[in-house]
Amino acid sequence: MKSLKSIEMIKAGYTNDGRFISVARIKDLVENTIRAMEDGFKPKVKVGDSHENALMRGYIEKLELSGNSAIGDVAVADEVYDKLANGEIPEDRSVEIGKDFVLSDGQCLGEVIMGIVFGIAEPAEHSLESIFGNFDGVLVEGFERLQISNGAQSAEALLSRVEVLENTLSKEREELSRLKEDYKRQIEDFIRKTKNDFLERLIVDGKIIPAQRKSVSKIYDTLFEKYGREETEKRLCETFQSGISIHTSPQIKVGDKNVPEDSANGIDPTFHDENSDFSIA
Repeated sequence: MKSLKSIEMIKAGYTNDGRFISVARIKDLVENTIRAMEDGFKPKVKVGDSHENALMRGYIEKLELSGNSAIGDVAVADEVYDKLANGEIPEDRSVEIGKDFVLSDGQCLGEVIMGIVFGIAEPAEHSLESIFGNFDGVLVEGFERLQISNGAQSAEALLSRVEVLENTLSKEREELSRLKEDYKRQIEDFIRKTKNDFLERLIVDGKIIPAQRKSVSKIYDTLFEKYGREETEKRLCETFQSGISIHTSPQIKVGDKNVPEDSANGIDPTFHDENSDFSIA
């Protein structure tokens, strides 16, 4: 078997199927899976174009949290490694998550990564880093295979082939970078639209007034970063569920001097009379 190092398996943010995965959930997922592995569990590595027909071809050797992502080393069959390196198996991948995982001592952990599927046609995960982020090892191995299969070729021909591979990989990296930026912009636009629609709904429903929108927007951003969209909207709805009392003409107690008759010993702050001479009681 051969090892693939530092493979990004899942990360926080919106997935391709519209779900949002929080940083806290990724952290718990990694911690729980590590504990399960220490207890003897081996998460599987599968290959297939869907979760249903994928076949086991290795296992996850190591897992850790890196930033907002679950990163791991995997061991795969030699032919799987070669096909991934040659692009015969797509780098698309999706994790399989199990709930209520129980350790050998009977302790329930919660969610763990049960495995990862390579080559899946419609992965749930999004914009994951390339399996071969560092192309040096791939090019060296590819060069060695060329030497074996084309022993009669000249060194110049082999070097030319490697140069073609490098140029191809360079273009693919540029395209990947462009796609990542496009997806990032789409996600940011979606998040911004979702927030604006929610704030507008609060105003329409009488939960807040337009003047409060900016402050509530800041609260939304703070909660969103920690909890994600659903929990943020839930908490804000609970906070403003009873609506607000809008006082357009609050009464301020004043003395009787020069107070309009209809004010009943009060004054509307919006009332201004340049000739009035009154004192606040």
